[in-house]
This record gives sequence, C-alpha cells and structure tokens, in this order.
Amino acid sequence: MLKQYLKFVMPSICSMVIFNLYTLVDGIFVAHYEGDTALASINVASPYVTTIFSIGVLFAIGSSTVMSIYRGANEERKMHEVFTMNTTTISCVALCIAILSFINSHHITKFLGANEDVFFYADTYIKVLSCFSFFYIVSYCFEVLLKADGFPQKSIMGICLGAGTNLILDPLFMGTLNMGIGGAALATGLSQLVTFCFFFYHFSFSHKSHFHFVKANYPWHEYSRILSLGLPDCISEISPGIMITVFNYRINQLLGTDGLVTFTVLMYIYNLVLMVMVGASQGTQPLVSYYYGRSDKNAVSTFHKYARVLVSCAGVLLFLIVEVFAPNITA
Repeated sequence: MLKQYLKFVMPSICSMVIFNLYTLVDGIFVAHYEGDTALASINVASPYVTTIFSIGVLFAIGSSTVMSIYRGANEERKMHEVFTMNTTTISCVALCIAILSFINSHHITKFLGANEDVFFYADTYIKVLSCFSFFYIVSYCFEVLLKADGFPQKSIMGICLGAGTNLILDPLFMGTLNMGIGGAALATGLSQLVTFCFFFYHFSFSHKSHFHFVKANYPWHEYSRILSLGLPDCISEISPGIMITVFNYRINQLLGTDGLVTFTVLMYIYNLVLMVMVGASQGTQPLVSYYYGRSDKNAVSTFHKYARVLVSCAGVLLFLIVEVFAPNITA
C-alpha cells in the first residue's frame, strides 16, 4: 500500500510545485527585463491567480471525490454522469469569469491594492491573463481528475509540458519581442492552453480513461456533496491570496514599492512550501475516496496515517532547508 500511496502522492506534489513555478518564473524574467517595480506588480496580481485556481479546486476536489467513491463502488454510470455534469458546469463558470475579469481588470487591480507605481504593470498582467483564465480553471480541474482517473504520472507530464512552454516563451516574448509584462502574462496563458489541450485529449480521445462524457440527465443534487467536499480545499487555496492582499495594503502604506518587492520574494518561498502540503493532500484524496467507496476502512485509515507522517516530515525538512539556505533561496 505504501508503494501505491507514493505512486499517487509524489507526482501530485511535483505537479503542485510546478504549478507554482509559473508565477515564480514570470517573476524572475519580469525582474530581469522590467525591473523591481514590475516584479512587485506580479505579487499584487497573484491573488487574482489564486482566486481562479481556488474556483477550479472547489469543483475539482469535490467532483473527483464523488467520482472516486462511485468508481470504488463500481457504479460507473453515476461516475460518468458526474464527470460530464461537472465538466460542463465548470466550463460555463470559467467562461463567465474570463469575460468578467477582462471587462473589470481595472477594478480588480484597484481592489488588490496596486499603488501608482505598479498599477499599469498589474493591470496589464491581469487583463492579458484573464483571457486565459478559462484554461487556468478547467485545466486545473482536469489535472485533479486525471489523478483520480489513476494517471498521476500523466498529470505531471501535462504540467511539465506547460511549464516548459512558459519557460521558452517568457524570454522570447519579453526579451526578443520586447512585449514587457504583457508578454509574461501571454506566455503563462499560452502554457495553460497547452496544458488544457493535453488533459482534454486524455479525457476526450484516449481509450485508457475511466471517465467518459455521456448523454444523461445531470444529477444536480450531487452538487450538495461536490461543493461541500471542495469548499475546505477552496478556502485553503484562496486564503493565501486574501493574506497577500491584506499585507500588500499595509506594506504599501508603511514601506511603499520597495516593501512590496521584498514581500514578493517571501511569498514565492511561502507558496512553494504550501504547494508541497497541498500536493500531499490532493495525492491522498483519490485513494481515500476510492477505498471509502469500497468500504475498506483499514485502507482508508492506512492512507490517512501515511499522509500525517508525510506532511509532518516534509514540514520539518522544509523548515530546516529554509533556515539553512535562506540567503541562497532569496538570491
């Protein structure tokens, strides 16, 4: 069982860390090509990214849990119906968010506490990124469902494909084409599009997937379970964004743009540590749900124990790494 657990959890942790590297890579190239003020704007805009991710989490965790339970109980028809309903619903929600975000990017930037120095950069970054927020939300949902489908290694392949695209396009758009911070946002958005296409192909055209689109009356009543199961993870995902926004307001009052730049670097470190814990949680979830559906309480208890040991050890190890290598990490 330990081997099975690690097979799911390790790719999940890697996926979440790589997801977080999108913003980190943007920050590195923005700082190199545009300077410290533009770097601070990435931090101001990051709660927007966190928010759209949290919406994906809300639907992804809840639906994957319900689908894994049905899969464990061999109720495949219900599993397919929930998959189809959830994909349709989150696509509609994501499309509405993309349109509203693009139209109201100016108001979003102002709400997030951007000062005069960083406002143009942050507004440009959010406006361009909002055009791709549909792919952000849906691809993140697909990534979670892919692990529940039993393909954790394939999920990290899709994430790495997107991250590699971002790594290539950032210097191309910002350096060669001189597109500024809008180029960084465009590179990130296109990388999410690539990831979305990879995951969509698996669920739509791959014969290996256990989840299929079906024609059926949607079981809307399942959303009482889906949303309640996804809400805790949604709150965990969105809470750093709220914290960053509050800190940005206060740091801007006390220290100005220089303080925002410093806080940006600190939040990169914080988010990397947080993503390790989120990855451990999301890697454990499909296994627990599947064996819960099979009424195997011993397996559920064992996976819970593995998770507690893993996050405890990871917490101590990451603390020591940050304490010992703080200057190197910051640089």
